Amino acid sequence: MDISKYKIKIKHHAYIRAIERGIDPDQIEYLLKNGKTIKIGKHGIKFVNKSKKRNVVCVGEIISNEIRIFTIEVKNDNM
Repeated sequence: MDISKYKIKIKHHAYIRAIERGIDPDQIEYLLKNGKTIKIGKHGIKFVNKSKKRNVVCVGEIISNEIRIFTIEVKNDNM
């Protein structure tokens, strides 16, 4: 999915969760540009970056020309 045509808005809650989980803001930007995109329902979207140590997931929604990221999750790969 080409996100260049969308305005990206990362909510304060997502930044707080990223800091709690040890994710740098540069990693969030990289994930949004290069991660796998999964559409969920009509407006929902996830950006997923899988690595050997952990999977980082940005969860958000698309509203008109804006992508709003409202939380960031980390899942360990050793499940």
